[in-house]
Amino acid sequence: MIPHDVVLHYRMNVYTIEFPKNCLKQCKCALHLPFNRNRGRHRTAATSGLPLQSSRELAKSRQRESELPNPVLIDKYAASLVATGPPTALDPMLQNQHSIATRYIDELLMSAMSATSLNRIAQGDYRQVVLLADGMDTRPFRMNWPEGTIMFLIAPSECHELAEAVLKQVGATVPRGCMLRRVNADLLRSNATLGSDLEACGFRPDRLSVWALQGLSGLGLGVTEVTGLLADITSVAAFNSLVFGELPHMSRDDATNMLADCGLLGAVLEHEEALGILKPDSCLQLNNQGNLIAQGDFVQTSKWLFSSQQLRLSLAQMGVFERHSKEAEDVDEDFFGNFS
Repeated sequence: MIPHDVVLHYRMNVYTIEFPKNCLKQCKCALHLPFNRNRGRHRTAATSGLPLQSSRELAKSRQRESELPNPVLIDKYAASLVATGPPTALDPMLQNQHSIATRYIDELLMSAMSATSLNRIAQGDYRQVVLLADGMDTRPFRMNWPEGTIMFLIAPSECHELAEAVLKQVGATVPRGCMLRRVNADLLRSNATLGSDLEACGFRPDRLSVWALQGLSGLGLGVTEVTGLLADITSVAAFNSLVFGELPHMSRDDATNMLADCGLLGAVLEHEEALGILKPDSCLQLNNQGNLIAQGDFVQTSKWLFSSQQLRLSLAQMGVFERHSKEAEDVDEDFFGNFS
């Protein structure tokens, strides 16, 4: 029972408990609680094929980009993955967006791999990478990861089974000294247990991690579902971890507020804005006027790219905080929250 003079604040999936000023040991802490998406959505005939369909669409975009005279990325495995399904057409506008998003996420991942964290709570490099939503993501195989990197690819089991079989057949391997763990998780179900699924595969929530999200739009997830997913991520990702990727259709204000409500400090960008961030050698087929070459003009369709940093402690780190607080209390020492 909480005393009457203790203030309990609630915002999104976090309760903040604030003790009165006259309390002998003043304390203010945040407590993560599981986010109840209350999606009311389960696998139906209309949604059961969405994960595979979305993954094939992304693979198709990488295949087409790889075939251009000056591609922004080359994926030699995309064609084999696309061949697992029926021939499909890809809208040129969507092709451009997928190419920009893919290269944008690639650049952020490589930038994170070259960075070293200086924070005192979770020291070390970013060597845990979580790739979420696209079971046919080939980043573990086509990118130059530093030794010691462990990648967790989250997608439904049927996507993993198909992609793993195809990639094994074509001889795809992760770089030497790296590891890929495939995590079965159905993001279309309301009982998804992201944290426990990851930890069962060796993920460490008390260590820094990098999260890349791509393909959520193809799963048909709305604002409520994506908010719940980001809330789950911030419960698992350690303080100062990085989260970036592509958000599905919503207003810019909704996207910005979503990040803030989930404890993520960052910014959202239109796909066209991201062109100025990419390296000069990654210009996306620009014409003399600086516009994208496509069968149509580039138009923002309210999908957003974003990059952010986790500003909360993970549940595992909160456990460390509580243990240190209890130990300090047992020996009657003052504890000011700095347990680094």
